Amino acid sequence: MPTVTEAIQSRFSAHSYDPTHVLSEQDVTGLIDLARHAPSAFNLQHWRFIAVHTKEAKAKMLVTVGRGGKTNWPQKPRKATSDILSIV
Repeated sequence: MPTVTEAIQSRFSAHSYDPTHVLSEQDVTGLIDLARHAPSAFNLQHWRFIAVHTKEAKAKMLVTVGRGGKTNWPQKPRKATSDILSIV
């Protein structure tokens, strides 16, 4: 396991995704399980996770989250992803 310093120094931001890649249900469940164990304020872990798989559901979510595509985000959300994991 890398040290904290090594993990921070080796991190990167993905700038493109393979739109044909599909995460298995086991991969998605595993990612959510790992995220569920992350610390939170007062250790409440009061979040809920939403995994969005279909093209139609992803488009609807991006419109909802991005207020119809009008965002203040410095970059546009990535649309070519196999899944979107949202924490609410």
